[in-house]
Amino acid sequence: MYLKKTYICFFLFTFSCSENESLPIENTATSEITSNNSQNSSTESLFCPPCQRNNDFSSYDDLVFPNFETSDNKIKVKVNTLTNLNYSSSIDPLEAVKDGFYDTSWFNILINYGYWWTDPNNDHWNPDAEWYNKQVPAREPNLSNNFEDCVDDSLRWKCGYSFTVELPEQYNTSKKYPLIVFLHGGVWQSRDELRFYENIGKTIYKFDTDPFVLLTPIKLEIDWNPKKIRDVIELVTENISIDISRIYLTGISMGGRGTFIVAAENADLFSALMSISPHHEPYSYLELANKVKDIPILISHGDADDISSFEIASQMAEELKSLNAEIIFKSIKEGDHSIYDQIYSDSLSISWLMNKIKD
Repeated sequence: MYLKKTYICFFLFTFSCSENESLPIENTATSEITSNNSQNSSTESLFCPPCQRNNDFSSYDDLVFPNFETSDNKIKVKVNTLTNLNYSSSIDPLEAVKDGFYDTSWFNILINYGYWWTDPNNDHWNPDAEWYNKQVPAREPNLSNNFEDCVDDSLRWKCGYSFTVELPEQYNTSKKYPLIVFLHGGVWQSRDELRFYENIGKTIYKFDTDPFVLLTPIKLEIDWNPKKIRDVIELVTENISIDISRIYLTGISMGGRGTFIVAAENADLFSALMSISPHHEPYSYLELANKVKDIPILISHGDADDISSFEIASQMAEELKSLNAEIIFKSIKEGDHSIYDQIYSDSLSISWLMNKIKD
């Protein structure tokens, strides 16, 4: 099978214009913007997003993937290729909150602080895979902010995901590797939060005899976007030696709910799901049970979690059982929201995940 042919973590302490020929995109050439975070001088102005090519990923032959061999870090690279693509399914995170779509006072952090990526220190489009560890501002001239004059930086949520890919130390193109896709949590990010999430991904137990490729995308919207994730996976499988019968999706909190949201629209992609402390807002993921019931699922949730609903997670497990799904629900006694280290470092949990192979 060839992917090209067949086609949120609610963590309490966290959330180019292409130089190539632009393609016309419906409703993105001009518009009005009233956000206080706009870089334009007036509150009602013409703008263009940093991504002006439509999101038909399959139609482009010029989407470049970084070369691991020439990278400063031969094991891990940053990929910004898909940030050139504009997705009509994107949802403005700030407007969604202002419109009352998210019924929780904590989301006021978005209203108070705005679009987090417009802070130069939080510019996740920097091409350096370890940009968040640098002592200098992340945004540098002629890199991620080399935008045309019309670009409104606050519109990056329209664009495809920036992501990192980490290879096994003994990566060999003659071998096919399983792929683990890690969805981070949070709704407002910073350099420190993104470093925190990257480090969580590194805690996933590694078997010497069964190394995997780790894919970590970065979201700007509040919930994860299924189409954007599919394109990320397809780009990776086209450029890295991946066993497409062993693609696994995992996430924490907003990323935990993201596993259900993404898999519900891409059930053909994943061999198994591992959801940790899935968050219950802005809408219940229970309605997605029927769409993910054919994928093996492991849900882990602390019964003392005061951020994400343990009750809804247990209800999801019961609903999946009623649908004859292959489901394991791990209830962590006195576990709080931050149980991910305990789960990811557990060899039995990771063994369960990686032993699932899709026909």
